[in-house]
Amino acid sequence: MELPAALRPGDTVAVIAPSSPFEPVLAWVGLGWLATRYRVRFGRGIFARQGYLAGDDSRRLAELEAALFDPGVRASSPCAAAMASRASRIAWTGRGSQHDRRGSSASRT
Repeated sequence: MELPAALRPGDTVAVIAPSSPFEPVLAWVGLGWLATRYRVRFGRGIFARQGYLAGDDSRRLAELEAALFDPGVRASSPCAAAMASRASRIAWTGRGSQHDRRGSSASRT
């Protein structure tokens, strides 16, 4: 199996919302966190809401296709709100997720 090269600082990351909506404040925190290392690309459509989804099907599909088929995008990340919770944890505790890079469990705070 061939794996893609790891992301490097300055690579372009597309942030998309292909499923459910999220809290905009958390998204802005997540986008800011990503922007400290990467070029972040996103459309205002990520903030769309239609019932329990982040906009209608055509909006979400177009956004996903644009991220996947853009040769300038090195990675896509669904909704930056998930990133915001991790960024906040790192900022407050100095630790990342409950797993370190080797996959072993690290202590929780």
